[in-house]
Parts: sequence; C-alpha cells; structure tokens
Amino acid sequence: MQNIQEQTIFRKNCQSVDFESINVHLKEKGYWVVTVSGQKPEADMKVELIPMIYDQQPEYWGIALRGQQRVDDVLASDDSFQAKLPLSGCKGVKGIEIIGSTKREKVDIVCASNKTSI
Repeated sequence: MQNIQEQTIFRKNCQSVDFESINVHLKEKGYWVVTVSGQKPEADMKVELIPMIYDQQPEYWGIALRGQQRVDDVLASDDSFQAKLPLSGCKGVKGIEIIGSTKREKVDIVCASNKTSI
C-alpha cells in the first residue's frame, strides 16, 4: 500500500454533492474527460469537480464533487447538473475515483498504444 499524503481543496460555503452517473471518454485530441451528472441539493448551486492533490501518482486519483452557492444574481430553476473535467495531470495508475457526499465510485482507465478502453 502506498503512503500518499492527500489534501482536498475546500472553498468557503462548499458542500459535498452526490452524483448519479459518470462518463469518461477520450477526446479527438487524445485526452480523457470525465463528465459527472446528477441532481443538485439546491437549484442555485454551482457544482464542480475538484481533483485531490497528491505527492505521487496514486492507483486511483480522487476527484471530489463539490457544490457552492452562487453569489451572482442568476436565478437557476434546474436542479440537475453536469460537471466536466479534463483528466490531464489527474489520472491515477489505474484510473479515477469520484467522491460524492455519500458514495465513491472508481473508474478504470486503460491506455495502451492504440487500444483504449474504460
């Protein structure tokens, strides 16, 4: 087992958010993107994917799903969200782990020469 120090980036007025689905796909330019979707606890919340910080590459790179109350005057009426994050620089040896408020889900990402699979 690796001894890895990790830190999450917490922002003011942030809270952890759960998710319903995860989709990881390879873009035409050769980089991976993760899209996470679900329902926001509050309609006026902005939801983001926040990668953990590690001192060495972990087996699965943790990516936290965080929601923050919007401070602008935009009135949101949609409770659903879709958060995207390019995975350049935040992909573990085996893949990623999405961390929500009540669950975590690991996604294997394998790249070998011209073969790519999830």
